[in-house]
Amino acid sequence: MYSQTEKIVKVQIIDTTLKTVKGNSLVMPESKGKYDLEKIIELLKPKVPFVDPAIFAILIQTYHEKVIDLASQGYHIDTGLVHIHPVVTGTVPSDRTTLKGNKLKIVTIPGKALRNCVSKTKLRVSRKYYRNRYITDVRGANEDNELVMERDYIELTGRNLKIMGDFPECGVWFANTQTRQKYQVSRIPKSFNYPKSLIFQLPDELPAGNYEITVVTCYCGTKRLLTKPMTLPGSVRLDVLPSPKSNIAQQ
Repeated sequence: MYSQTEKIVKVQIIDTTLKTVKGNSLVMPESKGKYDLEKIIELLKPKVPFVDPAIFAILIQTYHEKVIDLASQGYHIDTGLVHIHPVVTGTVPSDRTTLKGNKLKIVTIPGKALRNCVSKTKLRVSRKYYRNRYITDVRGANEDNELVMERDYIELTGRNLKIMGDFPECGVWFANTQTRQKYQVSRIPKSFNYPKSLIFQLPDELPAGNYEITVVTCYCGTKRLLTKPMTLPGSVRLDVLPSPKSNIAQQ
């Protein structure tokens, strides 16, 4: 039986630039944390104090292994929480069906108890208001010095930043906020090119000034790349100071 106490889930309003989203905003549930098997067993201790947690874990793991084994043989299984069904994928005509064209796939459908468990849960808008920005911060790669000078190494942080795609416009772009002159960093070493972080050296020809930084890439968070480059939503500003050893301004 479920507890009759009031259940509340906080939600956050997130701005997005996705054209498919009406009103350019999404409402997302705020995560309360994550539970794994070990944590759930800890919660069950008061209800079944006579059962050794280690034995409990072995029984559950054995149950999972048997369900996986039955599912792999094509059985329909009702686990109590979800219904497991085998389906066949592929669009190969029946007269030319092959193992390469059609594959067995397992899908799960929430059971009635799982579908109905949130029927009385209330939603409450959190006071926090998040803007869906892909580039969140820029700083010098050398943590010992907060100032960024010409030809220094910097780090961009955010999400989906990874530079991928064989298009000339892919890369990190610097636009001078006064002259609007643009500079590009198109090649970033693989060991410093990650979805959440880009580390690279400022272009040799980029002079001191205030810059607006944007990222253009075909990366979208999956192995499949976009067919056309996309300028990630949002930008950050960076002040680049003149280096005592630099002669860029005189050039």
